[in-house]
Amino acid sequence: MRAGDKAEPQATSRLCGRISASVTYAHPLLEHVLRRTLGVPLFQEQLIRMAMIVANFSGREAEELRRAMGMRRSQARMRELEAKLRKGMTDNGVLAEKTRNMPKEAVKKTEN
Repeated sequence: MRAGDKAEPQATSRLCGRISASVTYAHPLLEHVLRRTLGVPLFQEQLIRMAMIVANFSGREAEELRRAMGMRRSQARMRELEAKLRKGMTDNGVLAEKTRNMPKEAVKKTEN
């Protein structure tokens, strides 16, 4: 995925400097990962780091998540990884109301 291909128009406008909206993060733990792209996960590497930070995924597990989110993903495998991601987020106190849809939003950004 190239930067900006799947990002929503407002985020792309913010990144290009066409609008000046304040940057918000789904959770403070994600600020370091998303600061460069103004709060918008655009790169697969960001999704990997996000899973490692908010859900304690190992590098291998995060790579599995990235692959599962690819074009030929297994729906069953994706459900397993999403459940593990949500459990890790809950264990870390990250699964607040505004992060509840974070896994689904990340998947939408990688879909064709």
